[in-house]
Amino acid sequence: MFESMDIADYFVISSVNQDIEINNLKLQKLLYYFYAMNLVNGNGTPFREKFEKWQYGPVLPSVYHSYKQFGGFNISEVPKHFRFNSQTDNFESYQFNINDLPEDMRNLIDNFVRSLSKFSPFELVERTHEHDEWKESEQLINMGIKNLEYNDEATIKYFNNNTKEQLWR
Repeated sequence: MFESMDIADYFVISSVNQDIEINNLKLQKLLYYFYAMNLVNGNGTPFREKFEKWQYGPVLPSVYHSYKQFGGFNISEVPKHFRFNSQTDNFESYQFNINDLPEDMRNLIDNFVRSLSKFSPFELVERTHEHDEWKESEQLINMGIKNLEYNDEATIKYFNNNTKEQLWR
């Protein structure tokens, strides 16, 4: 299991290196489908943080807040982040190091980014709005209720019952 920010940062690097446009909205949806792919393939969740149900679909809050500085524009570089160091009881500046992810994980992400490159951010939003977990919470989401998390078992069930939504295939 990896830090969600490390996976997100490599998604950005992979997209930029492959000349594939990525913004915060698309990054969130790619991360969600990557999470679903790992669950469906029996690999478990690739990161600790849980997805939340937001107005535009699934979101990893820490990644969203770290990348929101780009607004709706394309992300061109990985920004510096801050991480809490429990030993010093302080937040410290952190810059992603590509070697933090093993080569097989980087290759998997490269191929994944390429396979979903044809989808626009809003096409992915529309698709995630059709997923059972989001639809079941839509009224609460529209009321502004926060901290509604996706459930791994429900995600696996949805994607196994709706194989056409396995966009990575």
